[in-house]
Amino acid sequence: MIREILYNVPPLFHLDREQWDEYGQDIAAHCRVWSDFSTKAVQNEMTDYDCLNEEGTVQKTVYGDRITAVANFGDEPYSYEGTEIAPHSVLMEESGQTTVYTPSLEEEHR
Repeated sequence: MIREILYNVPPLFHLDREQWDEYGQDIAAHCRVWSDFSTKAVQNEMTDYDCLNEEGTVQKTVYGDRITAVANFGDEPYSYEGTEIAPHSVLMEESGQTTVYTPSLEEEHR
């Protein structure tokens, strides 16, 4: 789910009825977060990409000149410009507004 935000690619789920009953609310919540981010990011080209640590577990993308996503795929918190990004979370920044998002499915299924 954090890859979808980092790379601005749409969510794609293959579910049966039982899985939808179990995960549907989490998926809907994630789609709202992704949609809000993507609505802004899709209007810009990806202008930068960087791995922020040697392991490659923290990655950053920039869209245009004001939208940034920093994803922490690692198991330890990561500090980025004074903001702590929890493990398996993504920092979304747009025009000075920052949000750290941890998808609930990520926490349950690592």
